[in-house]
Amino acid sequence: MSIRFESLSFRYSVGESAALQDVTVEIEPGAVTLVTGRLGAGCSTLLLVAAGLAPRITGGNREGTVTTLGCDPESKEGRSELAGRLGLLLSTPWTQLSGMSFTVREEVAFGPANLGWKRDRIADAVDKAMVLMQVEGLARRDPRTLSGGELQRVMLAGVAAMDPEVFLLDEPTIELDPAGARLVYDLLPELARDRTVVIASTDVDRAVEV
Repeated sequence: MSIRFESLSFRYSVGESAALQDVTVEIEPGAVTLVTGRLGAGCSTLLLVAAGLAPRITGGNREGTVTTLGCDPESKEGRSELAGRLGLLLSTPWTQLSGMSFTVREEVAFGPANLGWKRDRIADAVDKAMVLMQVEGLARRDPRTLSGGELQRVMLAGVAAMDPEVFLLDEPTIELDPAGARLVYDLLPELARDRTVVIASTDVDRAVEV
């Protein structure tokens, strides 16, 4: 088991109704798991809870049990244990920019560098991730000048460069054209071969194919 929610409920500080109510489910590695629903159904919140960002960063109140790779992702010990093992892509990729990188290559390297990897390992991981997401041609661009679709692929490359055990991808193709979306969806089963991949998406027609 990779992720387990047991009797999970979550309510933001602002809002009358619960974002999540009494959710119990186990998510296993080796498959792409789709979380979908109407706007406001709580799909993004579920990923944020699994990553330990809700309520620690978002505020709000969590009830029930959450276990990610054997840890409570909200606890200090859990956050330490999950560092580098969990990759989260938000639906708003511009909010994930480090703000410390002057080129796309530096941005993709930011996560591995933060994990304290050696220089050679970082370079190899960045090369592979950029080829995987077909963004090697953007290597010297300033990430702040990219289009939404380009930036989304760059941020996904940054997640992939850390080689996490769990991918949590929130609307990973929302900024992409059809060709870019197909690239991502074709990639997901390969990522999930020995990892856990969870996508929150309203693009059900494409998502169900994988």
